[in-house]
Amino acid sequence: MVKYQSCINNYLAALLLDVNDDKVKVELLENVIEFSNALVQNENIWVFLNSPLMSSAEKFGFLENFSKRLKINVKVLNLFALLVKNHRLNIVFELIRSCQERKDLINSVSNVEVLSSEEFSPSQLEKLLKKLEEIGYKNINISSKKDPSLIAGFKLLTK
Repeated sequence: MVKYQSCINNYLAALLLDVNDDKVKVELLENVIEFSNALVQNENIWVFLNSPLMSSAEKFGFLENFSKRLKINVKVLNLFALLVKNHRLNIVFELIRSCQERKDLINSVSNVEVLSSEEFSPSQLEKLLKKLEEIGYKNINISSKKDPSLIAGFKLLTK
């Protein structure tokens, strides 16, 4: 869904427009992720919000009540009301990913993915983690995947 990235960037820029405190930015991004996950996890909610039979006012009323139960910030509620109104709920998974990336950037988290011909053991991952810290990486979030296209060795992907 790369074609929606500029759209998502605009929505998130508007959400974070007057926020100067990084802690508040992270809280807003976490609210977006939490609210998004809550909406997509329940199939009935997802069908209701995407139904052409329901008016935008009915959908907004539901979002408002649902956000109160989850204690979601009003700015985040307004973002989702806009997504519903503009028929853009289809970008919610990409929105979650973008929020997580922005959160990691604010918190200086380094996401590292290890691709190898065989799954890395926990001790190998720990040694790699220590080596990455030695060369200057901080707040490392490391994951490991098996890549059958590799014959030997490994690839280290950083974001």
